Amino acid sequence: MVCMELAYLCAIRKAEVLDLMRTDLLPEGISIRRDKGSKDNIILWSDRLEKAVNDALAMKPTSMYIIHDRAGMKVLESSFNTAWQRLKAGFTFHDLKAKGVSDSKAANPAGHKSSNMIELYRRKPELVEPPQ
Repeated sequence: MVCMELAYLCAIRKAEVLDLMRTDLLPEGISIRRDKGSKDNIILWSDRLEKAVNDALAMKPTSMYIIHDRAGMKVLESSFNTAWQRLKAGFTFHDLKAKGVSDSKAANPAGHKSSNMIELYRRKPELVEPPQ
């Protein structure tokens, strides 16, 4: 599912995935407009990110939205939620953002304004050396 790949690679929420538009595609990457007070940022292109975007755009080349319905219109959150429930993934869509934050080498990939929020999303255990 392309929207899952975008959520993970860009460390973005469901609403932010559904809001992505062609105008957000820049030469250097994807301009991310963050909700809930986080700082906007640009996610630089990688081969994997480029493939995800190209796969999405190939589904309806004339749509102004990256993720869109069959008619090329924005996917409604209620429609997305219904499809997600049918998928029975065993995790929430929001977990993809946390996984993206945890796996990123960037200090603050999701644009959080506080270190507390960054730590809340970093779910990988810290590697600790035992005492000598």
